[in-house]
Amino acid sequence: MSTRLFSRYIKRPYLAHLLQNSSEIQRNMSVSLAVLAELSLHSLLILIMESALIFAVVVLLFILDALSTVMACLERLQHNVNRI
Repeated sequence: MSTRLFSRYIKRPYLAHLLQNSSEIQRNMSVSLAVLAELSLHSLLILIMESALIFAVVVLLFILDALSTVMACLERLQHNVNRI
């Protein structure tokens, strides 16, 4: 990602480099990449937490009432397959 961003800056016209301070370009690159990394990491952590929560709920339901849980999961899967 940083390579693509850097190459876009490099491929800009010469006049654009004369008009913009190099420290601004460096700041923009580092801030943009930091924001992208933070958002990606945040999304990944949310996905992991929600997956763990769903897994924990299914395990708890299975411990409490195994037969009903299996039947409900199979019914839900069948419903999803029929929708497609």
